[in-house]
Amino acid sequence: MSNVATMPIQGINTRQLEKFNEQYASAPKSFELGIESKSIWEQKGLGNLGKVGRWTLGGQAIEKPTRDFSVQIGSWKEVGDAIGVEGADDRIEPIEAALLGLSSCVTEAIVLNCARTGVKLDGLEVTAHADVDPGPIVGA
Repeated sequence: MSNVATMPIQGINTRQLEKFNEQYASAPKSFELGIESKSIWEQKGLGNLGKVGRWTLGGQAIEKPTRDFSVQIGSWKEVGDAIGVEGADDRIEPIEAALLGLSSCVTEAIVLNCARTGVKLDGLEVTAHADVDPGPIVGA
């Protein structure tokens, strides 16, 4: 049996989505996500290793050996050079990573709601922007 008729958004089974929503409505705490990440300073300059892995669903730990994501976080080379970081290189800025997470979360919410309500979606782009004053970060 094909699910094409129930998938206004390719790859999302709306019947399963509605079933999830019904189960959630009856016990929201059992679907609460516990999300954590850590940043490990690499003991040189502004380089950090961002780690995401373990999480919880309804208070129960979900651990998978294959779920260990690492991202090199730091600063742009030009910023590092300007503030005196020796050997500065280009990495994703922490605020860029946060904005990426925000825009991705908004994208997922819109796609899921379009699928749930039967709205045809031909394309979607979500942009997040922030102007940041570096003064407080560097102690100016």
